[in-house]
Amino acid sequence: MVIAANHDNLFRRLCEAMGRPELADDPRFATHVARGENQGEIEGIVAEWAARHDGREIDRVLNEAGVVCGPIYTMAEIFEDPQYQAREMLVEHVDAEFGPYLGPGVIPKFSETPGEVRWSGTWEEGSHNEQVYCGLLGLTGSELGELREDGVV
Repeated sequence: MVIAANHDNLFRRLCEAMGRPELADDPRFATHVARGENQGEIEGIVAEWAARHDGREIDRVLNEAGVVCGPIYTMAEIFEDPQYQAREMLVEHVDAEFGPYLGPGVIPKFSETPGEVRWSGTWEEGSHNEQVYCGLLGLTGSELGELREDGVV
């Protein structure tokens, strides 16, 4: 679980959620700078609290308290998470060598200009040189040939 309570207000909410409101006024932790100087100690206190709860409980308690947090997933959990599926964060790719596989989708999502995965990047170096040099850059085939002969491409 990632717990992001760096800002003083968020830290105060975290302390209250952990049942340790006095930590927010402790001079070792009362400011962002002080927490940085005593990072090991405060991280130990938070870790000790977190160890007494499972991830779902931490997520629920901290979300209710308005503390920024989020789970750290294993690969299996990413593939099982309904939010990943709903946001199309895993989509089918097709690789010429390996065939179809699930890979990352396009992030961020834009309503008016949605992105899409059109192809899986090839492993073959220079496989798109003709498209880039002759198509996008407007070189002729013979100019591209000269670049190849000169070792530029």
